[in-house]
Amino acid sequence: MQTTQTFIALPGSRAPASSHVLWACAAIFTIALRPAFAATAAEQELLAFEKQRMDVAVRHDLAALRPMLADNVTYVHSDGSKETKQAYLNLLANSKLVFKSYSTEPLSVYVGDTVGVTHGIYRYEIVGSEPASAYYTATYVRVDGHWKFAGWHTTLIKPSSKP
Repeated sequence: MQTTQTFIALPGSRAPASSHVLWACAAIFTIALRPAFAATAAEQELLAFEKQRMDVAVRHDLAALRPMLADNVTYVHSDGSKETKQAYLNLLANSKLVFKSYSTEPLSVYVGDTVGVTHGIYRYEIVGSEPASAYYTATYVRVDGHWKFAGWHTTLIKPSSKP
């Protein structure tokens, strides 16, 4: 008994449709994983700015932080409270929060001509509190060729309940 296999070629192609499906799947897989392996120069620039901004905020270095913030920045904490630029700076100036550690795990980065967005996981530990994690989305705008921090929103990741 002889079996035959039939391939359907896409218009303008000599390759069977199944090979196009494989190439399409490979392309989607590559695009989906690209940020985890190699960020573009623009993405690296934005991620470096984000790290610098977080470093100075955690240290409460208001002189370094102030010029990094857009005038209309909106900062939304994981408890739902929202602050403007001045309220955020006042909070840091008067805060007794001392960070033992913090780290981020960027999950996605988008960089356009004038807007950048990062999304990831923010892990932190504050003196006197248990370690915590939150999903974050940060928005940046490019003003006069420089990044400015324009928005922040976090959602606390609740620890898994044990049965």
